[in-house]
Amino acid sequence: MGDMVVWLPSWKSSQGERRLGYPAPPEKGLDRAQCWSDVIKALCSFSSQESAPQVRNHAAVKLHNAIIMGEQLQLDAQQWGAVLKYELIPLVQALITREKAWDVEENFQTVKLAVKTLSKTFLQFLNLLQKLPTFSAIWLEMLTVLQKSCYRHNELAESVPEDVKNMLLVMAKEGVLTQDWKDSKGKNLWEATWREAQRISYALTPKILVS
Repeated sequence: MGDMVVWLPSWKSSQGERRLGYPAPPEKGLDRAQCWSDVIKALCSFSSQESAPQVRNHAAVKLHNAIIMGEQLQLDAQQWGAVLKYELIPLVQALITREKAWDVEENFQTVKLAVKTLSKTFLQFLNLLQKLPTFSAIWLEMLTVLQKSCYRHNELAESVPEDVKNMLLVMAKEGVLTQDWKDSKGKNLWEATWREAQRISYALTPKILVS
């Protein structure tokens, strides 16, 4: 964790970019989870708002690394849910709707990195996330934004369905994705999941669970 809070100030200083509100270097004794959260927010902001694609890509790589480092903090389900709902999903949404976001290869790379981070974070912390009362809403929102990303680049049209297939298989293995899965209002989440999944790829049907 110490490495993370050291590289962020030096990295942002080397880029000469402080206008996006990067957190100051943490003071001794400052809550590490809060410091980590500030880092995530800053990197998401930089990844989506910075005009230079090379800098955005660098921020997206550091975001992925920071997420991995977050595992050391033993964060709870609520904290990881907030990272997905308020940071990573909005980041992907912002990038895929960004004006002229697809005019150069460097811009596509930012989106690809963000999608990769979103998918891996969901899988890595699924055991915690599934405990949240808002889990199903986060899951369906994530499927929606991933579906939108598929139409933006041929490479994503190939990679995203594979990512989603992996998520579906893991969720089924963990006993989350079952035919009787419903939310607190009685919504059939099994049907909702496959409906959204097939918008990503017609091949994503319940048959993949028995193949």
